[in-house]
Amino acid sequence: MGTSARKDRLNVQQTKYIIGGMKMTRKMKVFSLALVVLLIAAGVMVLYNGKIIAANVTSTTPEGGKNIVSVTGEGIVRLAPEIAFITIGVETTDKDVSVAQNKNRSTMNNIIAELKRLGVKDENLQTQTYQVSPDYRWENNKNVLVGYRVTNLVKVKILDIDSTGKILDAVTAKGANIVQQIQFTVADEKQAYHQALQIALKDAEDKAKRMVGYFGMTKLSPVSITEGGQSITYPPMRVGVATDVAAESVTPVSPGELEIRAQVNVSFQYQ
Repeated sequence: MGTSARKDRLNVQQTKYIIGGMKMTRKMKVFSLALVVLLIAAGVMVLYNGKIIAANVTSTTPEGGKNIVSVTGEGIVRLAPEIAFITIGVETTDKDVSVAQNKNRSTMNNIIAELKRLGVKDENLQTQTYQVSPDYRWENNKNVLVGYRVTNLVKVKILDIDSTGKILDAVTAKGANIVQQIQFTVADEKQAYHQALQIALKDAEDKAKRMVGYFGMTKLSPVSITEGGQSITYPPMRVGVATDVAAESVTPVSPGELEIRAQVNVSFQYQ
């Protein structure tokens, strides 16, 4: 084989690659590919064979250099209750279910009429329970039907909280034999909670200032504020039905105080 033919064969076997006008051997190409892979892994945009190759990069802002203090603030608002809720009812029994129902209906009608006479409007009366159930007694190792029990419960909203005791006495005099837990509240709980929330935020700020101020820092800037939650403590009172109350006396009712709490979690950057 002549010298010219051997050179042509060598040129075929020694394949060359051209990138950006520069000739590269196979070994150089392998090295360049490895370099491209490393650059992509590092998030670097690479031009290879005339094409732009880029890695998916997620950019995050480091927290380095920021001084953060996190505190919890609490606010409490105490109010005198303005409204009372009370559930009153009538329970009747008889061997005949119709008789038990008629007794119950007649007594409850008298109670409702008395409530209206005392100023309670229809929209402030809400039936909670009306139930008719058989009454059994255990005799001779078996249940024996002895009659029926009818229960009727009504929830009453009392806007004039000072008249609560008077209303209790009036309805028991009319035949109410069930008086359940009284609950006190205010007309606008939302507004009271907002007041508690402002107190909680101020409490958080004061705590953060005291903590960083110990180290001579004075500048604060809130970076995160989270509402921690709301709680309302109602002053409950259980009452019973008095059977020997004198006509001139009134059942005493003490509303106490309503407590509304707010909590916040605040993070401040300080300098």
